[in-house]
Amino acid sequence: MRHLKQATICLATLLIFSNSMLTMGNSCIDTSRKWGIEDLPKIENTYVPSPISLEILISNKEEAKQAEIEVLQAQEWYNSELAILQRIVESEATGEGMLGKECVANVILNRIKDERFPNTINGVVFAKNQFSPITDGRYDKAIISQETIDAIENVYNGNNQIKDAVYFFDMEYVTNKKTLKWIKSLKFVVKIGNHSFYK
Repeated sequence: MRHLKQATICLATLLIFSNSMLTMGNSCIDTSRKWGIEDLPKIENTYVPSPISLEILISNKEEAKQAEIEVLQAQEWYNSELAILQRIVESEATGEGMLGKECVANVILNRIKDERFPNTINGVVFAKNQFSPITDGRYDKAIISQETIDAIENVYNGNNQIKDAVYFFDMEYVTNKKTLKWIKSLKFVVKIGNHSFYK
């Protein structure tokens, strides 16, 4: 039943995004990659002959329809998360150039992987007192540039100049003594542009 549901979601996704049938000898994962659809459930050694329809593999049409809904919901969630990431990168790293924006995006994604922080972009960005653009209005006013879009795409493609850093500061504006003392307790990673990165 678990593999049936995975196959349902996989095929529903392929039909939604490619409107295409699986080809002879291609696995679900291979075909999804052909169409640029990543991170689908990995069904080991699952090969589908051609021609084959969704109804042949899945007799329960209601389950197939539910899988299609789940895929669309997942895509909507991804788009929402991406929009938040673009906006926080734009507002935090305006004027920092492509590399500076990549590094800020990396911090957000590094936090997701760190159990000390929330595990979604939304959770990380809107956590209390974490990013100044949220409180001073820059986040809401940000206009997303093509440079920001490209920088985030580069990060998703593997660019990372800050390793596992999860904090960044423009030290020129850090004047609170307690904050400065706390920053000294962190491990410095690198300074890029106006931002110093720590973990």
